[in-house]
Amino acid sequence: MSLSVIIPTFNEAHTVQRAIDSAWSIDANEVIVVDGGSCDQTVQIAQASQAKVIFSVRGRGTQLNQGAKIASGRILMFLHADNAVSVDCGKQLRAEFQNPRIQFVCFYQRIENLSRIYRWIERGNWFRARYRQLPYGDQALTVTREAYDRVGGFDEIPLMEDVRFSRNLAREFPPEVLPGPLLVDDRRWRERGPVRQTLRNWWTLLRFQCGATPERLAEFYHRGDSLPPGSDSQ
Repeated sequence: MSLSVIIPTFNEAHTVQRAIDSAWSIDANEVIVVDGGSCDQTVQIAQASQAKVIFSVRGRGTQLNQGAKIASGRILMFLHADNAVSVDCGKQLRAEFQNPRIQFVCFYQRIENLSRIYRWIERGNWFRARYRQLPYGDQALTVTREAYDRVGGFDEIPLMEDVRFSRNLAREFPPEVLPGPLLVDDRRWRERGPVRQTLRNWWTLLRFQCGATPERLAEFYHRGDSLPPGSDSQ
């Protein structure tokens, strides 16, 4: 199995090292960091970690597509910079993609906070991915090149590109949720509070389903944000 891991970044110097190291730990054939104009040490750290660094207009959908364009792997993993795959994720991927019918997988999350409320959030995210067939980008969306090409990649919109991508894929390739765990930094929940952040995610998705534009949703979602615009863990 040839695996390309694609990581979009914007000012992720404090997280990108771990994301890259975790990708190498599952024997990725290549790690591609697509930077959207960082002004911190993100690029230097990525280069020192033996990742292939390319540059793009900022916007996660655009960055992910640019990474996929140069990726050589049959399997494409889209990994957020504040996520880290465990060694078990790699073993599960290799077992799963031996089945030619499997085209789209994601992972059960482990949010890095010991509070019990995060276990409920993890289960809720698993339920959404498993039964609504709607994994988010912070579940390490992993697809075959064939499936990616079939749906035309990500929509290049300011928010909800992962939701559109998952919906488009699930029409033909229902996702398998692998046990992982995928490690997820708790920074956005920590900044806003787990209940408030979860409600914000639900409200954003509901508005999207009711026809709100990604541009308006992005303005709402990032209002008062102190994190990099590309770092939302929905």
